[in-house]
Amino acid sequence: MLRRSGYLAFGFVVAFLLGVLGFHTLAPNVRASDIIPFSTTWRTTAYDTGGGVRLVQTGSMSRRSDGSEVMVRNVQRPDQNGVMSQRNIMDFRTKQEISIDELTESTSTVPIPESQLAGYQQASKCGKSPVEREKLLGYQVVHIAKDYVHGDNTTRIEEWQSPSLSCYALKRVVYRRSQDGKREARTVTEVTSIAEGDPAPQLFEVPSNYVERAPSAVRDELNRRYPGLPCPTCLQNGLRQADSVYHERRSRAGWVDR
Repeated sequence: MLRRSGYLAFGFVVAFLLGVLGFHTLAPNVRASDIIPFSTTWRTTAYDTGGGVRLVQTGSMSRRSDGSEVMVRNVQRPDQNGVMSQRNIMDFRTKQEISIDELTESTSTVPIPESQLAGYQQASKCGKSPVEREKLLGYQVVHIAKDYVHGDNTTRIEEWQSPSLSCYALKRVVYRRSQDGKREARTVTEVTSIAEGDPAPQLFEVPSNYVERAPSAVRDELNRRYPGLPCPTCLQNGLRQADSVYHERRSRAGWVDR
């Protein structure tokens, strides 16, 4: 059991690391005048090609009135000693993206490029060609579906976007199937609760005792703390690319790494 949970935690940490440099939620760009502050809790269930549950993950997403957002993922600790959290913060006040990993007591911080800041000031638009309109959790939603072909596989993404919440998706289903249609896996993410109003300020606070680390250094610290984890060198290429972007963005902003 330790090996399974350790592997899952490792997978979450790696996904967290690779997501450091491009934080996003299921919502498109929003204008300052459109922003409605709110907080949600969500649940993701991943199914294998046989329909069995492969993974269940929970978390939350919160948006401030200035458009800043924080995504929290809850992850079982590798030693089975409770649950830890990973936070990805997009802070428009400080113009920083900050990923906070409780498991390794690490932060990975990069500046938000001005071009990206400008993008968040564009008009909000829900997806085109809606399949239908309905309600989820009391909110009117637009059901959008789109297919993507990657080699021999097709990915279909369906979203139920809420216009009153700047087109935030209250539900997303991702189907991955082979072109012959014989194999299919799906991942379902559903918002389980919504509370309007500014979120707790503590969600955007960064622990002062955590250590700033590049993505691969977070991975190294994870391996140091949990030497029994499987595949300690997995995703090295992806982490090298993440490191490159991490250092490039920090260098471009004049940040000096020690």
